[in-house]
Amino acid sequence: MNTTKKKEKKEKKKKKRNEKKKTKKKKTQKRKKKKKRSKQKKKRRRKRKTKKKKKKKKKEKKKKKGNKRKKRGKKKKRKEEKGKAETENKRRKEERMVVKEGSRDDDS
Repeated sequence: MNTTKKKEKKEKKKKKRNEKKKTKKKKTQKRKKKKKRSKQKKKRRRKRKTKKKKKKKKKEKKKKKGNKRKKRGKKKKRKEEKGKAETENKRRKEERMVVKEGSRDDDS
């Protein structure tokens, strides 16, 4: 009789322990799930933020590129004008040289 009672007690204790373990496991799993979910939320939020920033940067870059294109056109025009001026200067210089040579011929 005594031994059966002891066994029953042991069984009861074992059952209780197992129940405790199960509840603990459930709680930890729940906590882990919660943590994971919050981490994912944070990740998504961060992703969204970076995406927005990248988009903004891209827009600004495009704007700048447009401005650069305008500048490029201006630069091209300026270069052409500079080239024209240089050729004009060369032509004038050559004319002067011709005139100087002509006056030298007259002396001799």
